[in-house]
Amino acid sequence: MESKLEGFIRESAFRKVPGLINALDLLCIYSGLERSTTLFLREPGKLYAILKELYGHEAAGFILINVFLKPLLSFLNKVELLPKASYLMEADVNEFAELIKDLLKCALEVPGEL
Repeated sequence: MESKLEGFIRESAFRKVPGLINALDLLCIYSGLERSTTLFLREPGKLYAILKELYGHEAAGFILINVFLKPLLSFLNKVELLPKASYLMEADVNEFAELIKDLLKCALEVPGEL
């Protein structure tokens, strides 16, 4: 499931901002971590920290929401959670990470969904 989801996020990102995912992958791997999409699904707080360090708070939030979060919610058919997820990302990145993990866990538990 994770590979399908990663592929969907990557494809969506390539359409929106060609080259960004490749650049973020290089940055994440150079930092001793995983590809940016893998990192987002497993440890979104770390990806957010990398983005904040590189781009600053506002741009990092914009990238995380538009390049990673929206495609995730679209893939899982949970777009209605965008305001809550966006708020959590700003208010408490640990709660945001838990929301992402819960979404992925629920998706895995629903047979035939993915």
